[in-house]
Amino acid sequence: MMEAAKGFSLLIDGTTDFSGYEQECVFVRAAINGHDFVQESFLTIGSPSSTTAGDLKAFVDDVLVENGLEKEKLIGLGYDGAANMVGVRNGLAAKLKQDIGVHFVNIHCFNRLELAWHDTI
Repeated sequence: MMEAAKGFSLLIDGTTDFSGYEQECVFVRAAINGHDFVQESFLTIGSPSSTTAGDLKAFVDDVLVENGLEKEKLIGLGYDGAANMVGVRNGLAAKLKQDIGVHFVNIHCFNRLELAWHDTI
């Protein structure tokens, strides 16, 4: 269904699991059938080679290919405030913007919702 969308965004957040491996959780969000229906779906959870922006970009590129999503349709990225994501020149968002173009938008602090949820339990 996401393949039919004109554009989509990714939400990415990571944590270290109990064995010490970085785990990145990736969701996709898109407006289906124009703007009247927004769908958000879990794509994957996986371990990038490292948490450097370059390795995270390779991880994102692999996730897009594995899920049949065209990188050219990626219009946004939501993420936490880590330097490897935020970096203006070398962060993940900057690297994706270099590949995709000026229409790409990045949103800092996507994980505030997760932090609020943890506070409730």
